[in-house]
Amino acid sequence: MVLIVGEHLVKEVPSSTSGIYTSWPRLKETAHALTSMLTEEVGPHGLLYLRQREYAVTVPRDENLAILGTDDATTSVMAVLRHTGSGAVGLAHFDKCSHDECLSGLHICSHDDGVMHLLTRINELSMGFTEGRLELCVVGGFQDVRGICEKVTLSLLNAFHKSPPHIHLLLLCTGEANTTLRGNISWPMIKGIGVSTQNGKIFPATFTDKGPYLVLRSTRIFTGAQQMVDVYDCSLGLLRIGPFNYEPHAGVELLLQQTDDVILQCLSTTPEVEGPSWVKMVREVLKHIKEHPFPAVTIFPDNRPHYFRRDNLGTWSPAELPNNNDSTPDANVQAAVQAVAATGAWTQAGGVTTTSAPPTPAALSPAPWGASVPSRYGSLHLDCRLKTHLAVPPVVNPGQHYDDPLLNPVKDRFMPAWQASQL
Repeated sequence: MVLIVGEHLVKEVPSSTSGIYTSWPRLKETAHALTSMLTEEVGPHGLLYLRQREYAVTVPRDENLAILGTDDATTSVMAVLRHTGSGAVGLAHFDKCSHDECLSGLHICSHDDGVMHLLTRINELSMGFTEGRLELCVVGGFQDVRGICEKVTLSLLNAFHKSPPHIHLLLLCTGEANTTLRGNISWPMIKGIGVSTQNGKIFPATFTDKGPYLVLRSTRIFTGAQQMVDVYDCSLGLLRIGPFNYEPHAGVELLLQQTDDVILQCLSTTPEVEGPSWVKMVREVLKHIKEHPFPAVTIFPDNRPHYFRRDNLGTWSPAELPNNNDSTPDANVQAAVQAVAATGAWTQAGGVTTTSAPPTPAALSPAPWGASVPSRYGSLHLDCRLKTHLAVPPVVNPGQHYDDPLLNPVKDRFMPAWQASQL
């Protein structure tokens, strides 16, 4: 029903993080204890790495995982929820649900659904445990100039505050408690954390391996995906990626032609504090979006996710799930796509196979706006910010444009418009 700090029931979440620290100074002390810890470098063995808008929950008896981890939290927030009776622990990486709104500093959407999904999963794994309580730790976000992380943090705390069970807030390391100065620039002290699956211990962390499929998973951040997704099944030891879809983006080719500084200024919410490898990663994501404008067809055919399981070396390897029509490992997906391309065969709705080419997606037709860059680059909404960094108005091939309203009108089916029309 409410958050609990110490022995005090929180009647209402204060309107600022500084107000929270004023009301409960103990939270600032525990934040200082965390920022004073040495940062640990975590390798791939026993690690489940999470991207933004992903969460995972496991239990101490899970032999596949030792650490849950995530990083790159500048204007985003990392939340750890643990049940002390069952030991079930979940890590979630929350941010603004819309990347374009995050860039422009607009309002944020509610985090209620993501919080409820996390709570539900923890409760499912804690059934039968009559003893114990829910404990919450929130880390990440600093005093950024746009005030984005302040809004994200308060939205998240209010979502937990409105949830049915009592939740004990043990740690809040954000805002002023997670900010230092480098020159005249505010800088986050902690951008990544690891969580022990055995005892729930939290520590500052960096990660030498962020797989599998870091680039593919990162496309969700830049293409408008809003949902928090559960990527791990601890009962089977399976990591699940997808399926998901996104709209083709006319501005990708144009972005790839820009300098690193332009990409940094256009796509980062906090360009002044990004790490040295950030732009390189973003370029890889943009290339992936360009090469796979219809991921529902080329990456997730038939809505099939990619599954991974720990191998004998402790690394994530593609997993075959026989007798399960909702699974296709990486190699099989790629082989199937290549086979279709080689034979010219295509399966239409109803299971009819034909050697004729599939109908041209309506979204691939020349756009009605002609040769000028449209006012909207898909879900990226980069037009105004990008144009401010270009010396001359950009001109691209009309054939590169996609008419967004024509694409994927049946989004729940994860298919392009020409397929949806055949249903």
